[in-house]
Amino acid sequence: MKTLIIIVTLVLIVEGSIVNVFVPGQGTISETDIRAGGREVHLVLKGDTWIPSFSQFAVGIVNSITSSSGLTVEPDGFMSKIGTILPHTSVVIDHRKNDFSVVALILQPDVTYNIRKDELIYIGIPGNTTLSGAIPLPPEGTGPTSFAITAAQSILEVPPVITEEQIRAGDLKIVILLTNGETFVQRRPSAIHDMIAQVSSSLENVPEEVSSFNVRKNLIFNTELGFELISPYDRLHIKLQADMFYNFYAEREIINISLPTSFMTSGFVPTPRSPLGFVILNSPGTVWIETTTSITELMVRSGTVEFILVLKHDKWNLVDNTSLPVITRKLDLIQTFRSVKKGSWDARLAAGALLSPQSFILLDPQPDEQQNQRLLVKLTKDPLYRLESGISADEIQFSIPPGTLISGIPPYSSTVENSFRFSIKAMGDITQLYSPSEPEHSGDIMGLPGAKHSMIIRISLNKDKWKAADCRDVIRNGFSSNIPTATHGFMSKLDRIVNPASISIVGNEMEIMLARESTYTIAPTAGTAPVPEIVSLRIPARCVALRVPPGGVATFTIDLHPSEVPYSLYTPREADRPEMFDIVYANRPFNMEVHYANAKTWKQLRLVNSIQCDTGVRFYEVNPVDFGNCSELACRTQATAFPNAHVIRLLPPKNTVDWTPVGTWSICVFFWYSAKWTRIGQPIDIQADPLDQSSPGDGDIASSVDASVIAVGAFFLLILVGGLGFVIKTICLSAKREAEEQRKL
Repeated sequence: MKTLIIIVTLVLIVEGSIVNVFVPGQGTISETDIRAGGREVHLVLKGDTWIPSFSQFAVGIVNSITSSSGLTVEPDGFMSKIGTILPHTSVVIDHRKNDFSVVALILQPDVTYNIRKDELIYIGIPGNTTLSGAIPLPPEGTGPTSFAITAAQSILEVPPVITEEQIRAGDLKIVILLTNGETFVQRRPSAIHDMIAQVSSSLENVPEEVSSFNVRKNLIFNTELGFELISPYDRLHIKLQADMFYNFYAEREIINISLPTSFMTSGFVPTPRSPLGFVILNSPGTVWIETTTSITELMVRSGTVEFILVLKHDKWNLVDNTSLPVITRKLDLIQTFRSVKKGSWDARLAAGALLSPQSFILLDPQPDEQQNQRLLVKLTKDPLYRLESGISADEIQFSIPPGTLISGIPPYSSTVENSFRFSIKAMGDITQLYSPSEPEHSGDIMGLPGAKHSMIIRISLNKDKWKAADCRDVIRNGFSSNIPTATHGFMSKLDRIVNPASISIVGNEMEIMLARESTYTIAPTAGTAPVPEIVSLRIPARCVALRVPPGGVATFTIDLHPSEVPYSLYTPREADRPEMFDIVYANRPFNMEVHYANAKTWKQLRLVNSIQCDTGVRFYEVNPVDFGNCSELACRTQATAFPNAHVIRLLPPKNTVDWTPVGTWSICVFFWYSAKWTRIGQPIDIQADPLDQSSPGDGDIASSVDASVIAVGAFFLLILVGGLGFVIKTICLSAKREAEEQRKL
């Protein structure tokens, strides 16, 4: 009997380890995430667990990492920065899971990380990192264990078709969008200038294209009005400004835009998803309006509006300006001008204002043009023209009658009406309101003793509205000064004196609080007389809703503080030298001629027996008995040459018991707002009076005071104190004839 033995072999199949890559948060990692740091990549194990002592194998994990790009393609990519981005100490067991199923790769910040395209990071996992010793594999049907880093990109959004006529009209907007967390730098005008400088054109090296985009780009890209950043500052809106001179003759012009590193928060330029550029198509057989400035209603009222109608591939049939047919053709042209908004333009044109046959003048051709292609249009002055309330601008539409052209074919226009347009913008105006806090002298800004507690400029806006947020960015651009230097004056310290954050707007009123600046000074270099500073403020267009600079200007004058007045500013002219022989006598009144703007800035004069104006030295008060304008009193100063010159008759002391006025003295002026004495002239010699019959020190010499006025001077001193412009012309004596009459008495 045979026995059948069946051996059954049991094969135990163990399911292998599976690892999934999981990115917490948004599920993706961007280039900017790597620069910021803090993102995590989780390796989630299924069917196995990581060994508890995993950290000792972290170096192997890091060393196994490779990149899809490599060092040659991305020199600043992951592989060149891995030691910073992922040190082995950042590969750890995630103890938030107590089953040892998750390893976290904690990415550290590296601000120098920069890639041009997406980067795929591959992770190799050794088998000795799992409890079973098996090498974990990615899920079936998926690629290698990896995670992606997406590159920041720039995207340009433009209209599908752009023509040169649209550029001239200025009704286009382009948008640059940044992705993956990249942002533009805020409030850095230099970055915008850098960007404009990098704009290039396909026609920039073509000699005959003298008005192409590359030539005109600084006007088309207006740094003040054309650029707007949209929060969170990853979107830049660029409004192309109207440029009536823009023109090219090629079939098309290709514009290329490059973003500068100075415009990027990260300092790196993101890779364009597609080239940052657009194409401008030629508009053949057309006409464009060429003007040097925006047209406002104030310009229409004042008669300063001029623009040029430039034909392309045609000529004006308006050569004989005196013939009846030409006048008729011009009248036909006038009748086509109409207001799109049915505004006051139509009524004024019907009344015979604004345009006449004399408004159209043929001009000589430019180098790149033919004869009779340029027609100058000059609007006639119309003081009655007004835009209706609530209208920010009126659009004036016109067409070109065939009879005004040699070809007889109306020029091409992209509008339905085959017409052309220009805008007349509404315009606000400002009124400077009274403010007792306006700075009066340089000491107010320097913060010297006696300075004003606060300095505020108040402005009211009419027929417009303030745009507070925009205005704070550009308000400094509106300031100017009669001292436009970088070494002294208001403009040299503008950034410190005018803080945009100190602007407040309530209703139609704006207040600008000026800050103190101890280093501010009006005084120029040695040898040049200082002058009061006149600061002007013209409101920039971005400050107002109409986007047109309002009419009017706010001004304030900063006078010279006495501390900034040099003792001697002017050497006597040759013609002044004969006055050196004049004498001041101790017992006679004498005159001082002063050229100034306002007598209220000083309140006291002293004669001091020292060249220093110090209350500690001997002095006596000089009491004026006569005070008047040189046009009314006898002066040596020519009233026509110095209309603000005054004469002050000064008396010697009433009591000379203790001392005699004979000697060398200085005239000192006390200024109330600085509580400071300032010497305003050279030392004066006072001599004993040869006509004095009394002994020195008699005590009462009032009876012997001579009425004569004897000139003393030897100088023509330009002095500007507190900005009120003292000019010490001379200290003069009266005519010798009066002295003789006094002697006879």
